[in-house]
Amino acid sequence: MERKINLYDVNDVYRLLRSDYIEYSQYYGHPPMDSMPPELPVDIRKVLIGCVYHDPGCKNVFQQALLKLGNGDAANVYLCYKFFNNCMYFEIDRKCATFQIDRELFIPLLKRQIKRYESELCGTLLFRSDISPLTNGMKNIIDFNNYAKKHYGFSILDE
Repeated sequence: MERKINLYDVNDVYRLLRSDYIEYSQYYGHPPMDSMPPELPVDIRKVLIGCVYHDPGCKNVFQQALLKLGNGDAANVYLCYKFFNNCMYFEIDRKCATFQIDRELFIPLLKRQIKRYESELCGTLLFRSDISPLTNGMKNIIDFNNYAKKHYGFSILDE
């Protein structure tokens, strides 16, 4: 029996954000069989556009699931940062998001958690066995932070 992802259930959305859902392919398909292993366990842009922003009523549940992700281990913090990064892109740069996340909620969380896991974020992050390990995710965070300071007027790093 096929079970659909409930965008109004925090645990379902959390599982979607982490790509723990086997059925997540119902939203954005399967990668080609001969493709390289992905860098992240989830296609963030497709989850946001094809799922989350498609149903703006799920904003609060999405934010709760994202907070849960951001309060996890280093790999989950990195995923939270990537979702936040992409949310800013769709909300501010592209202006195509159906809602805006609460930056005042996520900026302090990211600052705290990035500082807490800085050494792990500078090293190698493992998501799952079918995902390529990510090395020095901190470089991506620093690059985004420099862009955010210049274009968005905020920082996600303690400076």
